[in-house]
Amino acid sequence: QAASGTYQFNNTNNRTVKIHLNHVVDYSTQKTNRTITYTVDDSNYTGQVPETQTQTITWKITTDEATGTSFATPTGIYSEQTVPAIDGYTPNQDKVEQVTYNGMDASGIPGDDTVKIIYHANAQKVIVEYVDDSNNGVVVGTPETVSGQTSGTVDWNTDSLPTGYKLAKGQAAS
Repeated sequence: QAASGTYQFNNTNNRTVKIHLNHVVDYSTQKTNRTITYTVDDSNYTGQVPETQTQTITWKITTDEATGTSFATPTGIYSEQTVPAIDGYTPNQDKVEQVTYNGMDASGIPGDDTVKIIYHANAQKVIVEYVDDSNNGVVVGTPETVSGQTSGTVDWNTDSLPTGYKLAKGQAAS
């Protein structure tokens, strides 16, 4: 199509000058991220926490300048992630689900997302028992179960020492 031209008028029957157009189409990209963070909800925890994971989707966007419409096509997915185990702790979820998007109006592109994995300490138990050093370590009295949680501490004492026994040399009383 010529960008300019000349038209000569007639005495009658002047024709319409038609200038043919095509839509201007812009192409762009946009990125969205899903960040998976890991924390341990226990101030006593001193171990290693899994590293933050970031997943990215690049969206190819086609925009029609004449109509104002735009369409976005994802070039990837947020893949499923198995949550790493930490001994003695339970995460709030075992895996992060896969997310797949189809093409959509570009105004519907989701924003960045953060998934927070939080590990909680497991319940723990320990048995406190008295053993007779003079009788090959036979348990005497009633063993006591004391509860706590992973990486936590618990106090114990010998207030319920069985009758007829005393603490062995070097044995702490609490």
